[in-house]
Amino acid sequence: MVVRKALSLDPNLAQPHAALAYYLSAVAWNWAEADREFRRGIELDPKYATAHHWYAYHLTSMGRLHEAMAELLRAQELEPDSLIIATDVGQILFMDQQYAGAVVNYRKVLEREPNFAMAHLRLAEAYVQTDQFTAALDELDKAKTLGVGIEGHLAYLNARSGHRESAEKAIHDLAEQMRMGERHDPVSIAMACAALGQDDAAFKWLDEGYVRHDGEMALLLVDPRFEKLRSDPRFKELLKRMNLN
Repeated sequence: MVVRKALSLDPNLAQPHAALAYYLSAVAWNWAEADREFRRGIELDPKYATAHHWYAYHLTSMGRLHEAMAELLRAQELEPDSLIIATDVGQILFMDQQYAGAVVNYRKVLEREPNFAMAHLRLAEAYVQTDQFTAALDELDKAKTLGVGIEGHLAYLNARSGHRESAEKAIHDLAEQMRMGERHDPVSIAMACAALGQDDAAFKWLDEGYVRHDGEMALLLVDPRFEKLRSDPRFKELLKRMNLN
C-alpha cells in the first residue's frame, strides 16, 4: 500500500497517517487501528483539517456522535470555506436524527453555493425522513441536474412515500444494472427494501454491501434508515461481522 510505503520513509507525516486511517475505517473496518492512526495524524499536525474531517466519520461509524461533531466543527474552524465539511455537519445531525437541524445546515450551505450537488442530495435525504416527499423530489432533481446519481435515493423515496410499484421497479432496475456491471450502491437498495418491509431482501443487499466492503456500510450502526431492522438478529450479526459490537 502506497501510504504504508510513505510512512516507512517518513513516519512523521500527518497526511499518510490520515489516509491510512481512512482506509482502515471506511473500507477495512479495523476500527482500533484506524483510531490510533487518526490520533497520530492529528498529533503530528493538529491543523490538518482533513484528518479531523475523516476522524469525525470514523467516530460516527462507532456511534460516538458527540465526539464526531466536535471533530467536524474543528475541521470547519480550520477550513471555513469548505462546502463539503459544512455539508457533512448536517449529515452527522441527520445520523443523530436531528433532522430539523440538518435541514437548516444544508440550506445554509446552499445559500453559499446553490449549485453544490451534495448539499441538495443530503437535503433530500432529510426531507424524506420527515415525510416532505415533494420537497425531497425537488432536491433530488436538482442533484441529478448537477450530475449526481439519484437512483437509489429515488427508490427509497418511493418506498417511504407509499409508491410501492415504482419503488419495486427501481429496485429491480438497479439490481439488473449491477448484474450488468454498472456501479450502484447496494446499501441504497437495502434501504428501499427495508422501507417496503422486505426484510429478507434488505439483508441480502446488506450482505452484498458487506462482501464488497461498500463505503456506505461504515455508517450502518447509526443510519436511521435502518431503524426497523435493528431488532432483527441478522442486523446484530452483521454489525458483529463488521466489528461494530
